[in-house]
Amino acid sequence: MKIEVIILQFFLCTCCIFNLSGQITIRENGIVENAVLKPKSFDSLSNLVLQNRVIDFKKYIGYKLFFLSPSNKYENSNPQRINYLFIEDTVQIVKEGKIPFEQVRSHFIWGDGKKVKGAALEQYKSLLSEYENIDKAKTNIYNPHFFYEKTDIYDGEIYGEIATSPESIIGKYFTILNITGKDIHDKKNNYLKLEDIEIETSRIWSLGLKFMLRNDSNSDTLFWIVNLARDIGDTPFFLVPYFEKQKQTYLNQNLSAMKNFTDLIDINSGQQLIINSGDVWNCYDISFTNSKTSMFLKPYYFLRKGNNEITFDLDALGKNTFILETEFIKREDEKKKKEEERLKEEQEREKKFQQDKADFKNYCINKFGENLGNSIIEGRVLLGMSKEMCIAAWGNPIDINTTIVSGLTTEQWVYGWGTYLYFDNGLLTAIQK
Repeated sequence: MKIEVIILQFFLCTCCIFNLSGQITIRENGIVENAVLKPKSFDSLSNLVLQNRVIDFKKYIGYKLFFLSPSNKYENSNPQRINYLFIEDTVQIVKEGKIPFEQVRSHFIWGDGKKVKGAALEQYKSLLSEYENIDKAKTNIYNPHFFYEKTDIYDGEIYGEIATSPESIIGKYFTILNITGKDIHDKKNNYLKLEDIEIETSRIWSLGLKFMLRNDSNSDTLFWIVNLARDIGDTPFFLVPYFEKQKQTYLNQNLSAMKNFTDLIDINSGQQLIINSGDVWNCYDISFTNSKTSMFLKPYYFLRKGNNEITFDLDALGKNTFILETEFIKREDEKKKKEEERLKEEQEREKKFQQDKADFKNYCINKFGENLGNSIIEGRVLLGMSKEMCIAAWGNPIDINTTIVSGLTTEQWVYGWGTYLYFDNGLLTAIQK
């Protein structure tokens, strides 16, 4: 009988398997294995800054950059070499500072080259041929210029740096055509489409970026290399729509001080000014100007009130400094409204508290009599009180210890402030403090 049951079970299981295999379905549309993220829309509310996601750098594509001029007030007189702009192909340049082969001291051993003969002559010609190219170099720097430093008189080596010629880019506009990137920890070290880069959010600062630009003055195509994404705002490139947005928002508008200022200086007289919260100033100009603290021209808001004028960095407005007067009034109205609502709620709470207090007093006196009722209202417990009275006066205990001996029920009520109440058969018989 058992054998028949087992065979039957095997047959049923086999049929189930065959039936299941006959119901396999195939979807015509496959799943999306690599989701394509959409970059955030560009809002023109900031200059070039580090993004939270790699894909969000794409929002800059299509917008214009302006290459700022150096500040003639910058305290550090050493000029910055523009060595981060490149072209696709390499070009050859000739370095300045080359001295004649005969003046190189390491070649003095030859004496007069015209008198060298035999095997020495061949060696002399070989060295001379090599020296002919000592001032030549190949580079893919955009519009390269050799900034000469010195020539070694012993071997004729020319020292200096190849960088972009400043006059070819300063004051020019550039359009962002494309942006690629790479993880600097990736051994392949290849620039990829931003959507193909996988990097932890905490390491986006170490992303390398490559901007393809068009020089709008001559249609040249060049590449701006940002070695670390965290340094994207540390070059003279300035985002044009951000500047335009600031002018559109603040120029010729009244601004209100968000706090008191005692450290602002009048730009004409040099006098220290005292500005109170709510004081209204007019933004009469937004321009780039020279600064001692910036290597390149720096953008400022220029504010005026009467005969006084002050400046603020372009990124400073709204950060606990000045905001539009209309916005300030709106915020003050909201603060006033919230304060009125707070006072109203406080009055309602106080009213309810007094009503609850009166209701509790009436309840205690009506239920327990005037003497005991007043004691309960004042939070006092008296020997002989019932448990109900003690709860009304002190509230519920945090613990109760019960003992029953010869029909007598004794309870110890434990309160959090180190006080104990003792009850015998429901009446308060002792108070321990």
